[in-house]
Amino acid sequence: MKYLSLLLFGAALLIGSCKKVSSDDLKDAVPYYQSYGVYYDKEAGKTDASVIYRLRDANGTKVQLGNGANVTTNGIAASTNFILPSDYFWNMIGLKDVDFILTKNSGTVITNKVKLSDISNVAFANTFPVAASKSGFSFGWVGDPLTGNESMVITISTSDSAGTASRSINATNSATTISFSATDMQYMKAGNNLTVEMTRYKSMPLQMNDGTATGSIALRYRTTKTIPLNP
Repeated sequence: MKYLSLLLFGAALLIGSCKKVSSDDLKDAVPYYQSYGVYYDKEAGKTDASVIYRLRDANGTKVQLGNGANVTTNGIAASTNFILPSDYFWNMIGLKDVDFILTKNSGTVITNKVKLSDISNVAFANTFPVAASKSGFSFGWVGDPLTGNESMVITISTSDSAGTASRSINATNSATTISFSATDMQYMKAGNNLTVEMTRYKSMPLQMNDGTATGSIALRYRTTKTIPLNP
């Protein structure tokens, strides 16, 4: 009975998250809240982009673009999936500027653009130390200082997934040297590879709203390094 209850609860959550309305059923004057995301992966050399539209504000019902509407990125039609058909995404090779173009049923065209230069680069310092599970380690990063609307998360993990640790910094709590102690690494077994991941986050406003509705553009820039973990 408990298992059935959990299944029903999970189904209810899924149904709630999938709630949507077709743009074909909306009046032309109804504005869309626009949520755009652009994710740069430096080592993979790729750009992922995503879009969700909602009725009027950030808490509104998702809008599924009907036959009379569409959204493209750099001239490419969006991909979707059957579970979340109102979530639109793209996977592109290379680190690219991204142009989002929404065409509504009314024929109104709304354009918002993201440049790679909108989010600053982040990289590991040229000299990278040896990492040891019993003593911890510190390393440096280079790039433009974090601004008021930026943050960065630094995560370390081992290939056996036995342990992870992370640090978060922002414009008022920033450091160019990141340290992880032996306690942070106590469950990480020597002999495995250690992956160090740095992800820079930034939020920026739209260039073009849809009527009275606003929105946001979320940017991420990720870089990683893999090294041996010593005792």
